Amino acid sequence: MLSERNAAVQSVVECAYGIVADYAKLVDRHELTLDQAKQQAMARLSVMRYPGNGYMIITTATPVVIMHPTLADLRNKDVVNVFRLEGAVV
Repeated sequence: MLSERNAAVQSVVECAYGIVADYAKLVDRHELTLDQAKQQAMARLSVMRYPGNGYMIITTATPVVIMHPTLADLRNKDVVNVFRLEGAVV
């Protein structure tokens, strides 16, 4: 069962990577601005789900949440001290 979940997560991540890569190509070809591509990619990623109610989030390396599909109040916030290792909110 764990291997099936891992495969499902890997599939969703690969799909998300492909979406971002496609938008990067549109920017490179000057068909979209960088901001347009970011907004459109985030809109598509925000509706992606994988088994077990999983979803995609986008963070920076610091980490600042750029896109969270279910917790809008976390967007554009530094969350480095928000979660413990177990995932519980501090």
